Amino acid sequence: MKNKILYILLLLTWSSYSQKDSLAGQILKTWNIHNSMNLKLIEGIDQEYLDDYYEKGERNVGQQFNHIIEVRLQWLKELFPKDSLSFEKIVKQGGNDKPSLIHKLKESAQLVETALEKGLNTNEGNWVSMNPIRFFGYLISHESHQRGQIILSLKQSGHELSPNITYGIWNW
Repeated sequence: MKNKILYILLLLTWSSYSQKDSLAGQILKTWNIHNSMNLKLIEGIDQEYLDDYYEKGERNVGQQFNHIIEVRLQWLKELFPKDSLSFEKIVKQGGNDKPSLIHKLKESAQLVETALEKGLNTNEGNWVSMNPIRFFGYLISHESHQRGQIILSLKQSGHELSPNITYGIWNW
């Protein structure tokens, strides 16, 4: 009887693990946590500070957020060429104002999540030059670098962020 109960508990544990905590599920959850850090950062920046830059001639803070969005969409166009037009619409929405950037970050993050889900679960998409895990790693690396550039731009312009933001983006 004890063995039967143990067997049933193991099956229940394994099935719940494989459903919620599969590698694909963990990757998607990590992507969403990563994007929440981008959102935490932009929400902690005053609108007028989006014009800050770390060096004359370089992208300002708003342009750096736009760059994050554009790189996401550039890769999505390559991976899912038939959906290119819907990706273009996102780039053209709004401008460098904070609400538009937040909206575009959320919308493009959802598209990335869908692409990752398709790539990880069905291999749907044009994954010849970039597999789903490399795509995931590339975006996190690129966007983390951009967050550093954004924080540097703000700091050098005399607009340091609160510790709630600078430490909060590491609270995964």
